Amino acid sequence: MGLSSRRTGSGRTQSFVRLATSQESGLVRDLDNRCFPPDHRDLQRAEPGELESGVEAGDVRVLEQDGRLVAYLHADSTVPGRIEIAGMAVLPELQGQGLGTRLVESCLSLVEPGARRTVAIVTITSPRNLRMLHILLRHGFLVRWFLKDHFGPGRDRFGLQLAAVENWEADDGGEQLLVPVSRLEFLCRKVEREGWTIVALARTSGTVLFVLARCRNDLFPPSAAPPGRFSGNGRSPSPGLGEGKDPSGLRLRSQDTERAKPFGQRFSE
Repeated sequence: MGLSSRRTGSGRTQSFVRLATSQESGLVRDLDNRCFPPDHRDLQRAEPGELESGVEAGDVRVLEQDGRLVAYLHADSTVPGRIEIAGMAVLPELQGQGLGTRLVESCLSLVEPGARRTVAIVTITSPRNLRMLHILLRHGFLVRWFLKDHFGPGRDRFGLQLAAVENWEADDGGEQLLVPVSRLEFLCRKVEREGWTIVALARTSGTVLFVLARCRNDLFPPSAAPPGRFSGNGRSPSPGLGEGKDPSGLRLRSQDTERAKPFGQRFSE
C-alpha cells in the first residue's frame, strides 16, 4: 500500500497510496475542483461523471495523508491493450513535495513485468506544465505527439507514451536537439512532421530546454495511437483510436477493466 512517514514541525506525517472507495467519489471530485480552476489554459477539470465512474471501476488511486485525501491519479484501463493516465491532482499547498511522483510510481508498479512491450501506456499534459513533464519524462514517458488545440483554441497538449524498455538508446547515433520551451511551433513541426521525440528537460543559463532525439520504431508497442479525444470533451475521437489493439496485453493488477467511461486528461502536481 506504500505507507511512508516524514517528520514535520508538529510531529510525524503518515501517508499512503490506495484505491479510492465508492464513498469517496465526492471527496475526489472536490479535490479535482480545488486543483483545476475553470477555463484555465493549461489545466482541465474532469468531465461530469468521469471521476465517479473511474472510482467505481477501480481506476482511481488516492494518496491519504494524516486521514485526509490530498492527491489522486486516474488511470483509465477500460480499453483493451491500453492504459491512459487521465488525470492527476495534488492539493496546491502540498505541491512540490513529491506526492505526484509517488502516485505515478504507484500506478506504474501495477503494470506486470513485460506488459510495457505490449500495452500502450499513454497520457497528455500541457507543454507549459513543466513540473508534470519533468515527472513523466523521468519515469520513462516520451513526448510522441503534439495535439494542437486539444481542449480548444490555444489549449495545446503533448501526447506522451511510456517506452517499452527502461534503458533505451536514441537512433541516429544519439543525435539530439535542445529547444527552448517557448518555441512550441518549432517543437510541433519537429515532433509531428520530422519524427523527433522529446525525451527530457534540461536547464542551461537559467533557460529550460526540451531535449529531442530520434527514437527507434521498436521503442513503443505496435498498437500505439495518440491519446484520444472523447465526445464528452466537446471533440470527436482522434483518427486511429481503437485500432490495432492487443486485448491479451493488458495486465493491470487490482483493476476492473470492464466499465467504459469518458475521460479528459488533466494534471496538477
